Amino acid sequence: MTILESYWRTFVDIKIAEQYFSLYAIHSKRRLWAIDALCMIFSLTGIVSLINSYCSLFLSAVIILGSQIVSALQPLYPYSQRLYAAQCIYSEYTSLALTAEQTVNGYFYGNIKDDDLLPALERAQRERTDIDGKFCSVDLFPQKKRIHKAAEKATMQYLAVHFNLGE
Repeated sequence: MTILESYWRTFVDIKIAEQYFSLYAIHSKRRLWAIDALCMIFSLTGIVSLINSYCSLFLSAVIILGSQIVSALQPLYPYSQRLYAAQCIYSEYTSLALTAEQTVNGYFYGNIKDDDLLPALERAQRERTDIDGKFCSVDLFPQKKRIHKAAEKATMQYLAVHFNLGE
């Protein structure tokens, strides 16, 4: 395998990781919105039952208080932690992907020579390892195959458009 092929594979892996964490952040945000919506619905149900006397005063208060407690504890949910971490990782990978793409374009358009590609490959791999070591843990980010497949598809579409692949 040539240095260019190795660098290209590293670049593609970085783009997939960038897309993955972007989609993971969206996934976590949707989960949090769903929890918020359910809390709001239960709160409104408790208030309506309190006003219209559908339930006892105690039951209405428990429904309202329970939904408010669930809403207040939201920062402790894993989705909140995943959302924050995914946004941080995404910003790191975006920076790394931009640098890697500039290197690839520089190589294709003659600004970067073969000798400069090996140090760029080593730097990209080291930065990727640093990002993974700094943020990623198996407990925080369980693998989501559906999100990974979507990230691969989005990356391949990006590469097909920007690098004229598939023609």
